[in-house]
Parts: sequence; C-alpha cells; structure tokens
Amino acid sequence: FSSLIALFTITLLLSLRSIPLCSSLRPSGAQLVRSNLRFSCTRPTRAMSASADDAPSSPFPPMTLTDEAKQELVTNYETVLAKARAIGGDAVNVLPVSKTKHPEMIAALLPTCTVFGENYVQELCDKMNYFEERGLEVKFNFIGALQSNKINKLAKEGKNSLLRIDTVSSSKVINKLSNSLATNEWSRPLGVCLQIDTSLEDSKSGIPYNDVEAIKSLVELLGEKDNLEYKGLMTIGAPGDMECFDRLKAVFEEVGGDVLSMG
Repeated sequence: FSSLIALFTITLLLSLRSIPLCSSLRPSGAQLVRSNLRFSCTRPTRAMSASADDAPSSPFPPMTLTDEAKQELVTNYETVLAKARAIGGDAVNVLPVSKTKHPEMIAALLPTCTVFGENYVQELCDKMNYFEERGLEVKFNFIGALQSNKINKLAKEGKNSLLRIDTVSSSKVINKLSNSLATNEWSRPLGVCLQIDTSLEDSKSGIPYNDVEAIKSLVELLGEKDNLEYKGLMTIGAPGDMECFDRLKAVFEEVGGDVLSMG
C-alpha cells in the first residue's frame, strides 16, 4: 500500500508544475483518490470593473483568464486524474484545492470538475456565494482546521454548496455542527470525515491513530445524527513517512467507511 501511494505521489508530482498533492483511497477494490491541486497557471489579465447596477457583488477583483490559461488548468486536472486512475482504477476522483485562488480559476474547470476543496471558512463562504449568485453549480469540501466559533457560519451559508467537512475530531464539534445544521434547517445530511493523527507530531491535529475506541465512539455519535453522515477517515501524514498511510488503512479496516483520505 505504501509503495502504491509513493508511486502515485511521485508520478503526479512529475506531471504538473507547482502542484502539491493529497490523496485519499476508498478500499474495497474501487479506490477513490482525492488529490489536491494548487492552481498554477499563466498569470491572468484583469478585466475592467463592471459598472452595471445589477452585477453580483463580490469580494474578488475582476479577472479574465486567457483561453491558454483555462486550457492549462483543464489539462493539468485531466493529467492528474488519468495518472491516478491508471493506478487506482476508474473510481478514482481528483479534488482540486482552490484556496487563495480566484473563483474564475475554478470556473475554468467547469464542467470537467465541479467539486473543490477549501481551507478557510470566510474564503469558502465568499466563493459559495460567488457561484450561487451567478447560477453556477459548484460544490465544496471543507478541508481546513475547523474552529467551533466558525461552525454556525458554515452551516448558515453552506446549505446549497457544502458537501463535506474532512477535519472533524471531537464530540464537541460533532454536536455543535449537528445543532447548527438543525438551526439552519438543512434538508440533507452533511458528509463528515474524521481526522486521524497518524504521525503523533505536536503540529498535527486529529484523534491519535492508536486510540481506536475513541475513533469508534465518534463514528457511533455521527450515526446518531440525522443531519450528519459519516463518510470515512482523513489524515495528513508526516512528510516522507508513508507508514502514516498504512496506519490509517489499518484503522479504517477496523471502523469502516467509504472514504480514506490521505494528504
């Protein structure tokens, strides 16, 4: 398993410029790989500010991508996806991480890709509003550190566009998240991945991988929430330590799920 991930990472790093990777696998034959693309392309030109009174409001400056820049983004995405599927099979998906990138760079990948990863709550909410105001079908997974005081904002503004949160690691967050979804009258469950600390570094967040009972307890708690749906496990391994992925896989085999996300 470690050699597969290493090969996957090395192969994709060689194929793209300035694109760090994060992968996730769904076991049981069909392997689901989540790879994070940091957009890096030809510097776009900025368009003149729109003066129409009915133009959607936006915290983002006007931007126009050249056709060459748009094609570069699509080509990079398709290259990563093809190489990942060559290793993991046709069930592999690629999640571009769009933090700090202009929404028009996201729009360049539509409809080839419609789901993106974001790290910062305010930026995510701004982007969800940007696309909803323009009637564009773009969905997001939140992959950053989730502070309890930002949960209600996500619940309030993510009703239409937020698919999953990948960084949950405590009963406090689960309960507050469930309560916030109820308050904001969500009509569908929000997907959740539990974050697992597989390197036991001081800088890493998550439930320690060797505390399987605590992990199972949170899985059970998620199962009690009608507005939350347990999806699987996520880890951010120590750089170069492929054993982190093996540890997560071992925990996954004990607790189950659909998504095995490895960064």
